[in-house]
Amino acid sequence: MLSVSGAAASDISWPDFPEHLDDLLIEAVPAADIPSALLTAPDTPVKVYRLTALKSGVWKLPARTLKLKQDGQEISLTVPSILYEAQPLPEGTMPKIDDLEDPVSPASLLRSKFRWWIGLVGLAAVAMIAFFLWYYRTAARKPVPAAPMLPPWETALRRLEELRRRNWPILGKVELYYVDLSAILRYYIQDRFGINAPDMTTQECVEAMRSAGLDSTGIQKLEDLLRHFDRVKFAGLVPGVPEMEARLEAAAEFVRQTIPDQQTEPAAPGKPEKEDL
Repeated sequence: MLSVSGAAASDISWPDFPEHLDDLLIEAVPAADIPSALLTAPDTPVKVYRLTALKSGVWKLPARTLKLKQDGQEISLTVPSILYEAQPLPEGTMPKIDDLEDPVSPASLLRSKFRWWIGLVGLAAVAMIAFFLWYYRTAARKPVPAAPMLPPWETALRRLEELRRRNWPILGKVELYYVDLSAILRYYIQDRFGINAPDMTTQECVEAMRSAGLDSTGIQKLEDLLRHFDRVKFAGLVPGVPEMEARLEAAAEFVRQTIPDQQTEPAAPGKPEKEDL
């Protein structure tokens, strides 16, 4: 008996043995005829071979190759050669001719047909399981419509609101807070103005924004923010909680002031929208 754990039966190419070696008959047992005692686990495919010796003796079954498909690759496993010995029956245990059953008797025919019906039912069950697996996998592969992309300013304002809710200034996570705050602002500039701000120095970013047509007020606010980030990162500045919260609000204000005129201005992070009275 051969068994392979953790593999589907469809991914296994079982080895083919010769039908006979001299007086030793080799027969692959159909799956429906495999005794339940040999099925070690429901998800472990097995292959059973029946050896019938026509006389006593020793035979050497040649080595064979088992092929397994795994992660799109075919793996070859060698089944080593096996020595099989058949010993003669003890005296007095040979069956008498009267004890042998007529292969064409009604009882034999009935049992044969019964095995055929069991085989057909098993085949139908396997076909149904295969169909449901195919249907499930096909349905799972259906593409899910992608959510529409938000404008850069909405994305930036949402990220700033998420950062505010983490309360990192109060928790003393100054470095993490400023890493996120600087990244949100620089990636907003990249997505909004097409400027590679994440990879620029403060001076390069300011000059690029000036060339992009940002007004002097906006340039002054941006430079003030970036210079403050640099002092925290490189000069060891440790600002207080009010200062950290004010810098987040300044970044949100910069985003709101650079929204294109045709867009509706979103609500500021942490502030409710004003309702018309």
